[in-house]
Amino acid sequence: MTRAVQIILLAAMLGVLLRLLVRGEYVYYVKPSLLPALIASAVVLALMIVFVAKDAWTAADEEHDHAGHDHGPGGGHAHAEPRAALLLALPLIVVLTVAPAPLGAFSATRGSGGTAPVSGSFAPLPAGDPVELAVPDFVDRARSDGGSTLIGREVRLVGFVTPNPDGPWWLTRFVVSCCAADATAYRVLTRDGPPLTADTWVSLTGRWVEAAGAPDGIPTLQVVEHELAQPPSNPYAG
Repeated sequence: MTRAVQIILLAAMLGVLLRLLVRGEYVYYVKPSLLPALIASAVVLALMIVFVAKDAWTAADEEHDHAGHDHGPGGGHAHAEPRAALLLALPLIVVLTVAPAPLGAFSATRGSGGTAPVSGSFAPLPAGDPVELAVPDFVDRARSDGGSTLIGREVRLVGFVTPNPDGPWWLTRFVVSCCAADATAYRVLTRDGPPLTADTWVSLTGRWVEAAGAPDGIPTLQVVEHELAQPPSNPYAG
């Protein structure tokens, strides 16, 4: 790989990374706690570009000193290599120019939607209804100790709509351990929810429906109130 190709590819990678950092869109791919590592990666890429560019400049001066004014068949310059580099960098340029999006309903329907069985028990919910709960917390509580902490309580959940081909739609939220590649979709089946389109963010107030979970462990929420919500700055939980 020539220095021209290296510089173009490194610059494209750095441009993508800087865009994600400046706009805060890196949280679509990795956990916020990895921000220092991403900043360090941007610094390393910038230093690599400077090093390669300096090396290319030095090599060009040396070639000029040895070649003199020879413009014969062997003294021309190859122009195809930068063009090939642009083709190699095309996927990165597309990412740089097209707004990225977090995982949504399409990705949520690719998995089973179930989560590993929950062991142990949860502390009682604080007094006062409705109680703000994260979707994963609601799912885990519903599957732990017979859902005892949810009985008789009204909760408020925020997530996005995932169409269900077999019935009412799911309220969904992804949880990531490290990055979007290991994301797990937590779903809540809605009952009497309003008709909404896929990927619509909504806040639902309702009650857990006892003994109404799907075979894969997805709990059901009896919807009492709903309100459209703005997508959070960090779309993932965990």
